[in-house]
Amino acid sequence: MMAGGDILAIGAVGKPAALEDQAAVMAPAAAPGTNTQDNLEKGREPGSIAWWLVLVGVYFVFDYLMNRDKVFEAVQPRNIRANLWNLAIIGTACLIFVNGGNVLFTKLTAMKIPIISRVAGAILPLFHL
Repeated sequence: MMAGGDILAIGAVGKPAALEDQAAVMAPAAAPGTNTQDNLEKGREPGSIAWWLVLVGVYFVFDYLMNRDKVFEAVQPRNIRANLWNLAIIGTACLIFVNGGNVLFTKLTAMKIPIISRVAGAILPLFHL
C-alpha cells in the first residue's frame, strides 16, 4: 500500500502525512519539553519527593553510624536465639491483630448499627492486606 516509501498518516488512507506529523512520530523520547524533562525539573525543586527521599536516606546513614555497635552486638551468635524468639512473638501478635481486626470490623459492619457500622466499614480496608 505504501508507494515509494511514503509514510501515511494514521486514519487517512492514501494521503501522505505532513512533515510535522512525521517528525512527531520519529522524535526521540527525551526531547526537550517532554514529560520526562518536566519531571526532572520538578524533582530539583525544594520540597519535592526526591528531596524527602534523600533526607530519609541521610537519616538512615546517620542512625547506622551512631548505633552500629548495637547492631553488631544484636547479630552476635549468642543473641540470635533471642532475636528469633522476638521475631516469632511479634509475627504471631501481628497475625492475631490483623485477622482479629478483620473479623471484628466485618462483624460490626454487618450488624447495621447506624454509626458503628459506618465507622467499622471505613476502617475495614486497613485490615485487607
